[in-house]
Amino acid sequence: LGVVVGEVTWLPRVVQGEVVPRRVVRLGVTLDHRLVDGAQAALMARIVREKVEQPWQTWGGAVPDSFFAAEQPAALTLV
Repeated sequence: LGVVVGEVTWLPRVVQGEVVPRRVVRLGVTLDHRLVDGAQAALMARIVREKVEQPWQTWGGAVPDSFFAAEQPAALTLV
């Protein structure tokens, strides 16, 4: 089982009805279907996505200032 993370890029996203720039990264999961069920891999990918997109929940409410860009406090979105 492996996780593949792509390059972080800025793309337009709709947030609360407005189009805003957001940092976006592609996340992929590779696995051997003889060893791991695809549903388990999808669950793992979902959990990784949630933890990356909402780090304040992962870190118990504390997000380091370095997580946010100085000019744009935008969360990272996985696709």
